[in-house]
Amino acid sequence: MDDCNPSDPVQVIISPISPYSICADVDNDGYGGQVNCQDFCGINIPGGFSDNNSDCNDTVPSINLDAIEVCNSIDDNCDGFVDENLDMDGDGICENNDNCPDTPNFDQTDTDMDLIGDACDNCINHFNPLQEDLDYDTIGDVCDNCIDVDGDGYCNTQDCDDQNDLIYPGAQEICNTLDENCNMIVDENCKIGLVIGVYYEGAYSGLFAMLPVLDPLNAPFIFDSITVSLASIVSPYAIVATYTCAVNIFGTTETIWLPPGYQNQSYYLIVKHRNSIETWSKTPLLFSDLTYFDFRF
Repeated sequence: MDDCNPSDPVQVIISPISPYSICADVDNDGYGGQVNCQDFCGINIPGGFSDNNSDCNDTVPSINLDAIEVCNSIDDNCDGFVDENLDMDGDGICENNDNCPDTPNFDQTDTDMDLIGDACDNCINHFNPLQEDLDYDTIGDVCDNCIDVDGDGYCNTQDCDDQNDLIYPGAQEICNTLDENCNMIVDENCKIGLVIGVYYEGAYSGLFAMLPVLDPLNAPFIFDSITVSLASIVSPYAIVATYTCAVNIFGTTETIWLPPGYQNQSYYLIVKHRNSIETWSKTPLLFSDLTYFDFRF
């Protein structure tokens, strides 16, 4: 081996380069260890040595600067960290061994032995490895006393159609041949519904929302109330009905319930806010069982 001895004239001729360190590479992974290093002036590094000392464990070939970090409580890639990016919830347990990989669960307790830790199990005392939760209320179906898929406030054991939030016990019956109120009678005392979309420029805050004008403290999601009128489509376009309703900050009114006689009839729609001029629909609106009209777009 070239010992970089400057007093050796032959050495100077053979190796006219500055000395550099080489270190023993015991595990032959291309990375030298941090012991047994020496100066070298040659061009071809001899076998069993490397021009670096970056190997943090020179006895294991799979541990080096280019290694992929695996979950084993060892610093495989020699970056000074153990199992980094393999324990996203920071509980000291790698993802592939963690029964709650997104929720800290230091003791890995699993009361029902379904392989889902108690810290993230939606039914701790019931075996439910699939974690079914039809109504997305974070309570698993096997222990949920009230599954309410449509979110109308009624359990599927009470609701005659738990896929439709307009159908539930006590709902307003709409003239549409459906049993909205779940009393097994269709369209008794039914009405037709009207929902309107509207923005008012002075209250518009951007991002498809308005400021809560009516009562910002107690009703932060209500913009204000407006007046809605229906006008005949025949001159002199007389007003045939007027209603007052609340508008939420997203520009949608509460449902206005009309007598069934308005169904399949056409009227001009007029909206009026206390701080603006009234606005008419450009064309008459044909009313059906549940009618929507949008002034916003």
